Amino acid sequence: MVKNAKSDNPIYKARLVMQGHRDPLKGKMVTEAPTLRTFSTRLIACLASSYSWKIFSRDVTSAFLQSDKILRDIYLTHPAETIEFLGSSHESITKLCLPQYGIIEAPTYWWITFQDYHQSILKCETVRLDHCLFLPFKNLP
Repeated sequence: MVKNAKSDNPIYKARLVMQGHRDPLKGKMVTEAPTLRTFSTRLIACLASSYSWKIFSRDVTSAFLQSDKILRDIYLTHPAETIEFLGSSHESITKLCLPQYGIIEAPTYWWITFQDYHQSILKCETVRLDHCLFLPFKNLP
């Protein structure tokens, strides 16, 4: 992809995607990451409307890269297009240290990191009916 292709300074962008669909452990790994339930979204919208709260939405840049380290060894070969750019050879392999977009368990690693941050750092509690809804209160009913 080329950003600003018609300008004097085009910016070339690319993303390497791991081919998790070819992983031999694909059917044996936990690959889920829960999402907020519909009734929780509606509850938040209702409360925000009643109490004149502002609602904000955020996108975490490179979320999978901000996850904790991978709990298994994953090695990959370099695509032909990147060998010259990286200055490597066809025999080179790379060991992944952090979850990458495309590996099958990346969403699970992100969820664990997200949940740990909200519970350990922000001291939030989850609501019993929806474990994706975090509230900054202790001893919820």
